[in-house]
Amino acid sequence: MELWLWFDLGYTLVHTQRENLFQEVLHEFQIQRSLQDVKKSFYLSDKYFFRMCPGVLSHPTEKDMLKYFRCLCSFLEIENDIRIWQAFSSLSTKQTRKWFAFQDTVPVLKELQKDYHLGIISNWDASARDVLKQNELTKYFDEILISSEVGVEKPNRKIFELAQQQSGAQSNACLYIGDNYYDDYRGSTKLGWQCILLDSFQGEGISEVRDATILGSLTELLNYLLKNNLPTERG
Repeated sequence: MELWLWFDLGYTLVHTQRENLFQEVLHEFQIQRSLQDVKKSFYLSDKYFFRMCPGVLSHPTEKDMLKYFRCLCSFLEIENDIRIWQAFSSLSTKQTRKWFAFQDTVPVLKELQKDYHLGIISNWDASARDVLKQNELTKYFDEILISSEVGVEKPNRKIFELAQQQSGAQSNACLYIGDNYYDDYRGSTKLGWQCILLDSFQGEGISEVRDATILGSLTELLNYLLKNNLPTERG
């Protein structure tokens, strides 16, 4: 049996510097919050929108982002000052490379590639291929499915079915790794896939999580696969 590990892209393999940039802007407004508090507030805001406004963060409007900012301010316990968001938005657009591979992304993919087929299933716009190329990740994947290219998004089961069709993988030989319970876990398990969520905050703010396996990082994923003796066989 050919075994497949499928990955989400954003905040599973790559991330932005949004937390550092937002903390920098807060300092300009004489607001002191630790980087960990800022990271947690972004995390909780993401989870709130994933649950209450499915799909919005994939294609946000300006109005959506202002709602997101209000949510972020609430978690950080700061005043909802539009000047903060404007300064953050301006600073963000000046970044020439917005997405960066996590420190353990490449080392873990190199190890996994030895024993597994690797694939990507991601809700992303036309910039996905550039993100992969800029971070030198494309070469690690046998199949890459981007929602903007295939015309369907997670959690719709059709994108997972398409992944199986293109790869020839069987449902019981697929493990999906993502960070979004609502898109990644609910979507992939509809086809009988296994799913692991990467979440450094261990599911905080996701009340619906029941049986999902939650790990803190890609390095923990690698250790988990070794510890649990998941069969390794490449065809």
